[in-house]
Amino acid sequence: MKTNRIILIVLAALLMTGFASCNKWLDITSDNEVLEKDAFTSSKGFRNALTGVYRQIAGDGLWGQELTWGAMSAFVYEYNSSFTINAYKQVISATSNNPDYFQIDVIQPTFRNIWGTAYTAIANLNNLIQAVEDSKVDDYESPFERDVILGEAYGLRGLLHFTLAQLFVQAPVVDGEDIPAIPYVEVYPNLQPYFSTLKDVLDNSARDLEEAQKRLYEFDVNEGFGKAHYYSSGVDIIDADNYFFKSWGAYNTDGIPRDKRAGGFFANRGYRLNWWGATALLARLYSYRRDFTNAEKYADAILNEWVAANRFHLLATPTAASDVTTIDGKRRPESLMALWNQDETTIYNNATSNLSMNQLQSNLKYLFTGEESTDFRYNSLFNQTTKYYRVWYCPKETKSSDVETYSTPMLPVIELPEIYCIKAECQAKAGDVAGALATVKAIRDARGCATALKATDYDSFLKVLVDEVQRDGLMRGWVWPFLKKLDWPELFYGQSSRRWAVPAGWWVFPIPDTETAYR
Repeated sequence: MKTNRIILIVLAALLMTGFASCNKWLDITSDNEVLEKDAFTSSKGFRNALTGVYRQIAGDGLWGQELTWGAMSAFVYEYNSSFTINAYKQVISATSNNPDYFQIDVIQPTFRNIWGTAYTAIANLNNLIQAVEDSKVDDYESPFERDVILGEAYGLRGLLHFTLAQLFVQAPVVDGEDIPAIPYVEVYPNLQPYFSTLKDVLDNSARDLEEAQKRLYEFDVNEGFGKAHYYSSGVDIIDADNYFFKSWGAYNTDGIPRDKRAGGFFANRGYRLNWWGATALLARLYSYRRDFTNAEKYADAILNEWVAANRFHLLATPTAASDVTTIDGKRRPESLMALWNQDETTIYNNATSNLSMNQLQSNLKYLFTGEESTDFRYNSLFNQTTKYYRVWYCPKETKSSDVETYSTPMLPVIELPEIYCIKAECQAKAGDVAGALATVKAIRDARGCATALKATDYDSFLKVLVDEVQRDGLMRGWVWPFLKKLDWPELFYGQSSRRWAVPAGWWVFPIPDTETAYR
């Protein structure tokens, strides 16, 4: 990989004078540059460097656009091909007559941006990990701080490498894991990293996410969530939404409240890589590898230990469904890990401002045939006149203050419905088709669906599951990698037939030409 791809750590716009509010802790505005040696002389410097990485990956090159409502949504035909961003439109339009549709000039900057942003963030994480590993426990303001910083850094490194493998390498279901993949970079600086096999990339990603789990458990599960309480009529009602996003937890150490210790670093754990997010990502990773035993183990850790205790829950049919301006299209309580970008509305509006139908399928009803009047994913989240879909901000509509404050800047990375779907596939693979249908039914019950689903074996169940994934994952970014792991041959196409044959090579983005010298 060339030197200009993995660059020296840059701390421009990363330093913070303090967390002005828990809800805007990622809204960094400073343009000051500092020398690396000054940045890493205190735990505050470590925290700021980590926050800077979060800001990088929340930008439009990754989860601020391409990995959510951008390329990931466009390339599973969630948008009307006549009304989408030009780069995506050109690819979709070229597939019928150009076998090199991913090589056309207009889409190349998208792939370079994904690749370059991810590896720059990885370089910064490696520099941070090395600095923190060399530090001492007594250098920190809180006894949990060092482990939380390291846990998040290792977890983000695993997430980024895994995500790149999902995008730029053939899925294991096709050719196995003993194939050339991408560099797994663990040292800073590394100016000439060599490409690893897919097996090594996935092994190392799992190792880093497991390291995150181990280091984050004590604070997230025991000290943070375990000691956070909000009582109403004598009942402890702390759940993921309250604790993760609204800072209702009352973490104290030595009488110092959470938002006064370490500059508010421990607040709003849902907007960062936390223990639950690391666990969910491990379920995703092992499902991608088709390791159903481990995928189910990590899915069960969320469903059996946390959902069953009502700490996490699916967002049921909104009580205010008749007033779409109050609905949270991000379905915030379902997020297990998210990022934060205070400028996300601007990014989305700038990208879509010249699109008269705001990118969505004009015939979305065919995806919900028979349940158009009951499924809130259609009748409440889809504006049939404007073609807006209520996940990302719609400029001509207003929202409730709760949604505006906590959800509009949120970028979901992994969510509870995906865990249900991973669990369901594991059940079906083991022969428990009835159990798999019941797991999917839990999602559908929350969405207002009444039609009973039918399947007799694993293959027929997969068709049911894929239909549900395409409904629940609309504009959320996880449909493309979920279908890729299955090497799924067709997509909903906005027509009554509901099918589009996936062309050869559709599930693998081309690695930028400048990055293949050492492969």
